[in-house]
Amino acid sequence: MEKRIRNNEEGFVLVVALVTMVLLTVFGIMATRNTSIELNIAGNEKVAKQAFYQADGATEASIELIEENLGCPIGFQSASGGFDNNDPNTFFSLWGIDVFDASFAYAETRNDVAHDVAVVGTSVDLSEVPSPAARSLRLPGNTVNRDAVPVTNLAVWGPTEEDVGSEVTMGAGYDNPAGIGYSIALQIHAQHLGLVNSESIVQLNWRHKITSNVQCNY
Repeated sequence: MEKRIRNNEEGFVLVVALVTMVLLTVFGIMATRNTSIELNIAGNEKVAKQAFYQADGATEASIELIEENLGCPIGFQSASGGFDNNDPNTFFSLWGIDVFDASFAYAETRNDVAHDVAVVGTSVDLSEVPSPAARSLRLPGNTVNRDAVPVTNLAVWGPTEEDVGSEVTMGAGYDNPAGIGYSIALQIHAQHLGLVNSESIVQLNWRHKITSNVQCNY
């Protein structure tokens, strides 16, 4: 009887060792898979943040260009000599920013942006402004192929509004415009197209006081 019981325990250690190895293998595979997923998440988060900050930085960089554009009565003057606002393939560069419309800061509506820089004879989905088909400005990431990603497209427009608190005085039966203050309520929309199909769109509101025009330098 004693000999038979001992014989029944033969191979027990081997079974335990095999089960332990299987469990350790499963745990190792799960840990490797979780690590891979976390690395992918971290990589995607990095790309998303880069796209956001590129778009956000583009709105800030365009503010000075907008003020310079509004400083000229009809927009930039350096756009003469073959420049065509209705041809999206023509542009001039200023500070590394491509300008597609010499008077882009004077656009009052989204429709004006699409009309000025869209390809003639094609329709533009206004819900997708800015886009490579309708934009006021472009910040290229590649100087050879300026539309290759990464690239940032910007569209700028805004109506002229009477400032809150402005007064209208009467003189000889007519409104006296000297008592009224006006501003241009600009919307700056930036679309950054980044690597691995990343995209970020940022909107910034900018109010320009009409009486604060700077000197026209361009």
